[in-house]
Amino acid sequence: MLRTRSYDLLVSTFQAIALLLFHNSHVSLAFRDVCERMRIDSATGRRVLHSLACGKHRVLLKTGHRKVIDPALDQFKPNKLFTSKLKRFSITMPVLDAERRRDLESDVQHQRNFSIDATCVLLSSYCSQLP
Repeated sequence: MLRTRSYDLLVSTFQAIALLLFHNSHVSLAFRDVCERMRIDSATGRRVLHSLACGKHRVLLKTGHRKVIDPALDQFKPNKLFTSKLKRFSITMPVLDAERRRDLESDVQHQRNFSIDATCVLLSSYCSQLP
């Protein structure tokens, strides 16, 4: 006899929407179908599905390579045999890939340079006003 167990998942809104697509469903969905139904871009869809199908807690099963999402080939379906020792757990999404993180860090550094320059100008003008 197969025992069913309920879990408390702590997920983001996108992850919850993706899981709702597979609620009470036995069919598999292609990557593009999931993105179209969720109305999100491919990069966000990749992050969402990677967290649900390739992470520590694999609540979705996927075809193809175990750790890489291939938008052209991968099919996703619910993991009916999912088990966990934990009753309550969170599934985190990867924040940014390496390239986007580098671009973001360079933008932040560029903006900091302006702030530092403005602070230096203010300090020098303040010091010149002192008697």
